[in-house]
Amino acid sequence: MNGSSKSSSYFDLVEGGPTSGMQTGSSGQTIIHTELTQAQRAFKLTISDGLDAIDSAQDNLSKRSEMPVLGDDPASKKWRENQLDLSRQKVGSQLSAMNAATAQLVTLTSGDQEDIDYTAVGAAVNQITSNVGDFSRDVKMLANLQEEDSGQRLLDAARGLIGAFSDLLRAADPSTTEPRQNLLTAAGVVGEATQEVINEVGESVDDLDKIYQEALLALAKAVANATASLVLKAKTVAQTADEPVQQDRVISSATNCALATSQLVACTKVVAPTIGHPACQEQLIEAAKLVAKSVEGIVESSQAACKDDHLLQDLGSAATAVTRALNDLLLHIKKAAHPARANEQHEEAVDTIINVTDRLFSSVGDAHEMVKQAKQLAQATSTLVSAIRGQADDHTDSDTQKRLLAAAKQLADATAKLVEAAKGCASSPNDSNQQQMLRTAAEELRSATNTAASNALKKRLMTNLENCANQAAAAATQLISASNQAYKTNCNPSSNQQMATAAQNLDQQIPTLVQAMRAVQRHPDSATAQLALINASQDFIQPASRLIGAANASAPTVSDQAAALNLHNAVKFMSSAVAELRSAAGKAQEACTSLEIDSALDQLGDLEQDIADIKQAAMSGRLTRLPGETAEGCATQLGTTSKTVGSSMAQLLTAAAQGNEDYVGIAARDTVNALKILVSSVRGVAATTEDKQIQQTILDNARDVINQSIRLLEEAKYAMNDPSNPENQQRLSQVAKSVSNALNNCVNCLPGQRDIDNSIRLITQSSQNLSNPRFPPTSKSYQEVQNDMNNAAVNLNQAASDIVSSSRVTTQHLAESTTRYSHHYEDFVHSGLVMAGVSKDLETQNQIVGGLKSVSMVSSKLMLAAKSVSADPNAPNSRNLLAQAARLVSVLYIT
Repeated sequence: MNGSSKSSSYFDLVEGGPTSGMQTGSSGQTIIHTELTQAQRAFKLTISDGLDAIDSAQDNLSKRSEMPVLGDDPASKKWRENQLDLSRQKVGSQLSAMNAATAQLVTLTSGDQEDIDYTAVGAAVNQITSNVGDFSRDVKMLANLQEEDSGQRLLDAARGLIGAFSDLLRAADPSTTEPRQNLLTAAGVVGEATQEVINEVGESVDDLDKIYQEALLALAKAVANATASLVLKAKTVAQTADEPVQQDRVISSATNCALATSQLVACTKVVAPTIGHPACQEQLIEAAKLVAKSVEGIVESSQAACKDDHLLQDLGSAATAVTRALNDLLLHIKKAAHPARANEQHEEAVDTIINVTDRLFSSVGDAHEMVKQAKQLAQATSTLVSAIRGQADDHTDSDTQKRLLAAAKQLADATAKLVEAAKGCASSPNDSNQQQMLRTAAEELRSATNTAASNALKKRLMTNLENCANQAAAAATQLISASNQAYKTNCNPSSNQQMATAAQNLDQQIPTLVQAMRAVQRHPDSATAQLALINASQDFIQPASRLIGAANASAPTVSDQAAALNLHNAVKFMSSAVAELRSAAGKAQEACTSLEIDSALDQLGDLEQDIADIKQAAMSGRLTRLPGETAEGCATQLGTTSKTVGSSMAQLLTAAAQGNEDYVGIAARDTVNALKILVSSVRGVAATTEDKQIQQTILDNARDVINQSIRLLEEAKYAMNDPSNPENQQRLSQVAKSVSNALNNCVNCLPGQRDIDNSIRLITQSSQNLSNPRFPPTSKSYQEVQNDMNNAAVNLNQAASDIVSSSRVTTQHLAESTTRYSHHYEDFVHSGLVMAGVSKDLETQNQIVGGLKSVSMVSSKLMLAAKSVSADPNAPNSRNLLAQAARLVSVLYIT
């Protein structure tokens, strides 16, 4: 066989695919099926489990679940909006993760079968299948919240995507006889189906995103075209090879290049809809690297096989064209990683100043490095000064010009001071004082930058924080999914429970972060929205870190290697996202100081309006409970939150009295966050009761709480502006007392609280009557009266025990048991007074009345303990105090 015929038959084999009962390897050679290895069998089992999960998800999407009827009051609208935002966020994260895993599945299976890391491939499959269940549930929620037609289209698109994943896993089965092209085709279908889902999610797609995706696909096709030309050149070179071995190497390298390019195109189709996700960018870059490596293989094998300089030159030019096309693709991918910034001249300089000062601060102790960073800092500030002066020249408003020029001068002065400090540090590198002076100069320069370019800086930092928060929410969704999957095969029950608890806690934190992100997107210049995102980001870090720790502790005992590797990868991604979020939140907070109290007052004004809207909805009969709301849950949350509000306000008073602005801001933020929950709880109580009087009373009291809280924050703000005023403390204390009274009135409106208050009043009235007792007349004998009193005592003791047991059920049961106790108490006091009247001995009468007074006292304590448990069933030690009070009743009865 000559070289030409051999080459032709080889390429025909690659294009035609394998014969029946055989399989095509990545090199294009037909291989006979052999018995599966242990790793392949484990991977096949992973695929089988994955297909079961996919079937379950398809069943879940078979019909839409019923949604409770929502009202049109602000809280109902807000609930719907929040659920839409949260579901869209989760679906977006799931799509990104599954697409990245699909691309990884393609690239990891590109080598010869004996070289494939089936554990890593299994982890990719595990990542897909661990997401499909949550994906189906979140898509159903979205479909329920959308209009009927759009919701049905979304469900259809989701079914199509899950079906595409089913085809993908079947094509990836190591025992399949299908050609590899089927896997690439299935991956491409996943990308198309993903785009269909995104189109129906209901979130508008920016035209720039569409243009970017189209350009990405075009660049991938450009790589494919350049590679096709290179493969043809390699085919020509192979025909001139003298040695069959060299010819085979050229042909093999060309085939590998063609397959790597097919993989790149397939991966591009898969990740294009979700290219904004770092994992998708990473997988596309990996696919591009495989093409680059295969190009090197063609060049090396061709140079060894061919002596024709002209052919080698043509092949080199073709290889250069592929490299150029790959570079264009990689540059385009980087644009997705770094979104376009606002067209402010000085924004890049501001960004440089922030980053360089951070590096300078961390370099203290290394004088050479500090001086190096100081030089970069001086260059960046020089650019910023020029930009600000240019802005001043462009402005016609004289006040604005003066402000900009003053800021530029302040920045120039700080730069000059930095340069002098850097010179001193360079001349005396071992002098710690010189290093400290340089650090101080850098801090002052950064402060001057904050002043000179505050708006640009805030915008840049908030954009960065928004991106980091988005990635953190996505990473959290994936880590929770991975931990749920690993939970099934974790051999350590203790670490498993800790991981499950940490995952649940983090899942509860995601909605707050998503809502804060959406608020900033809708109102990018709102200080309230900015602070809410900063606070939500900081609150997100601790539960995320706990799940990272719990997942790391669980990983060694997860028996499924694919699930363990998927968990490890998710932890790695989450750790990076948390670190970025912590840094971004810290920088954003530094640029947004002194806004906490004003923001808190704005939010309280919004809460006041919310209560007015809720009351209007209640009066018109349009107030309905939100999904998941119960009377018991809302009442419990109201009692618990009232204590949180009280605690936050106590911290606010202390901080204001000390004149500590930072702590006042933190306490104001915590107070507002607690009041938001309180208003939500009040709304829930009002929506879950049919009693119009309770609705109006509790809403009026809640409005009073907000009004008094506004007064308190205004007083705190006044105290901060005039810290030396001796009347500050008195005014703050008076307003705080008003807030406390308003909170108590609000909690006392709860149905259970009212019943207990009625019982307390009845017992108090009976106790007052004992101070001047009147003995009721009776026709019964002494023995009969004594039996009546014993029976009343038994009933009272049983009623006390019932209070303790009912406290473990619901607050409504507790309220009912206290009412029964008050009735039995009345019977007991009445029978005791009758007993005293039957006895004509004065000393005996005094003993009986004294005993009744003792029972009255412990009964009052029992009622107060019951009221405390009713207000906050989860309060520490509250049930123990209730049980102790009940035992005192029993002791008195026995004695």
